[in-house]
Order: sequence, then structure tokens, then C-alpha cells
Amino acid sequence: MKRLPDVGLVKAPMLVLGAEDDGMRIDGDALAVAQIYQTEVEMFPGMGHVMMLEPGWQAVAERIDGWLAAQGL
Repeated sequence: MKRLPDVGLVKAPMLVLGAEDDGMRIDGDALAVAQIYQTEVEMFPGMGHVMMLEPGWQAVAERIDGWLAAQGL
């Protein structure tokens, strides 16, 4: 696994999303990243690693869009 950027250097808000059936990651990776950067993680059930190509990708896209809008972006 690549090293994550130093927490003290990250000033931007962060959205952490994970896929429940992600076979490319160890269970708990997304939660660990969220905890390191002191934010929450949202898991998408029944999805694999490439969430934007999975059936139901629209829910992921809508979540990202909603989060960006809430950030004023």
C-alpha cells in the first residue's frame, strides 16, 4: 500500500467512500483512512472495487455530487 499524505498537510475536506465487496482492499481500509483524516466513511453495499463501473453506480455518483454541492463546489 502506498503511504497516505501526512494528516497535517491535508487541509481540504475529504469524502471517503468504500465498496462492501471490494476484493482489491483489505476489510476496514476505507474506515481506517476515514479515521486517520478524522472524517466518516460511507460504504456502498454489493459493490466492487470499481464503483463507478458497477451496477448501481448512479448512487455513488449522486453521493459525490451531493457532497460536492454541500461543499459549495
